[in-house]
Amino acid sequence: MTIERVKKFTTHYLSLDSRMSDAPSHTSDQPATLAPWASLRYRNYSFLFLLSLFATTAQQMRLTQNLYQVYELSGSAVQLGLTGLAQGIPIFALGLFAGTLADFIDRKRLLFITTFGNLFVAVTLGILTLTELIQVWHILVATALTSALNIVLNPTRMALISYLVPRSHLTNAVSLNSSVSQGSHFIGPMLGGLSLAWMSTGNAYLFNALFYIPAAVSIFLLAIPVSDKTKREKFSMGSFLGGVRFLFSEPIILTLVMLDFIVIGVGYYRPLLPVFAKDILLVGPAGFGMLS
Repeated sequence: MTIERVKKFTTHYLSLDSRMSDAPSHTSDQPATLAPWASLRYRNYSFLFLLSLFATTAQQMRLTQNLYQVYELSGSAVQLGLTGLAQGIPIFALGLFAGTLADFIDRKRLLFITTFGNLFVAVTLGILTLTELIQVWHILVATALTSALNIVLNPTRMALISYLVPRSHLTNAVSLNSSVSQGSHFIGPMLGGLSLAWMSTGNAYLFNALFYIPAAVSIFLLAIPVSDKTKREKFSMGSFLGGVRFLFSEPIILTLVMLDFIVIGVGYYRPLLPVFAKDILLVGPAGFGMLS
């Protein structure tokens, strides 16, 4: 986004309640303290919440399945490391562009593309596994592809929140969405491990694909406010570089971004957990899901 757009970001929130199709035009009568689920009373936000719930859970679930299958096929910790690398490279390569795409391309279209892309990958892995054609490189490519899709899907979801609730509910809505994201890091791996323990790996992938169906239905039912569609700009390198300049002009934001990159790049332990679950702790895929 351009620097001008960034500077106007706060002003954008101050006029939200006059632009909401399903939100009240006045917020003075809103209670000082909101109920934890208050934002879910807004129809469009509830659909976005369901999308976040199913999509983020499915993301974590399939990563768990991918890692365990790689170790079952190869028995190599190096291959597990490569799987983690396949997940991390798109984050570094596309992370700066992901939010920009959400600014210049219709967000509902982006949600459909990324969600159905994840669905396609899950079904493909399931078919390859059931037909015994699966190889480690298939999983590496699938991991990189889904990582690229999700690095676009996740900020696009977050960018829509401010259009779906009034200003008085914005903090509540963001908190709910963040809770779903954090909860998926517990629920997703657990479901991924249990699915591998209860059914074949191929069927586990197909089970994972089912999570994207309600996510896609939620996108279909989601009504994007007109104000989000009428303020599109054409993509330019100037707009992208403006965002980069803003990042480097704000030391606190830059520090947080670099900290996140360092943790993902050199401190990510999860790809090695199958070794401990399978060979050291002897707890199998269900235990691996709990460890993750």
